[in-house]
Amino acid sequence: MMRGPSPDYSRRTGGKGSLAGLVQAIAGPLLDHPTSKACLLARDWRRVAGDELAAHTEPIRLVNGALTVRVDSSAFASEISFRAPEIVQALREQLQIGIKAVRCKTETLKFAPAKRPEPPPPLREPTPEERARAAKLTDGIEDPRLRRAMRGLLLVNMVRNASRDTDG
Repeated sequence: MMRGPSPDYSRRTGGKGSLAGLVQAIAGPLLDHPTSKACLLARDWRRVAGDELAAHTEPIRLVNGALTVRVDSSAFASEISFRAPEIVQALREQLQIGIKAVRCKTETLKFAPAKRPEPPPPLREPTPEERARAAKLTDGIEDPRLRRAMRGLLLVNMVRNASRDTDG
């Protein structure tokens, strides 16, 4: 039976024991130093398979020495099959995981790398009227750094709003 943190956990943390702190206190050593074969395999798959193959595959199951790998296309399933002896050898040498066979399952990757959205186009320069309006709105702020920061925020907001009004 698992036991939770000691009753004085809240007292030791000054009553500020967060869930994140509790999880780190309990699981931190395991998360920092994974020892299960599945954790090692998931963590080091890219190093074993190589960047290109790892981008289209992910290990999903290791049962009785048979590694099942999810692949996003039949082309990469063929690549895994072709490179199976090399992958088995690398897993044995680098991770000390005894694998006898590598199998493929073609389906959408669950942990596919996130596609980066296109960056927004650069903003145009503020007009003299927008600069004057931002200056007027921030003139009452005494602190020069705060006034400059608020003026900059106002100008960005004005330019973005003006762009939305003309685009949409």
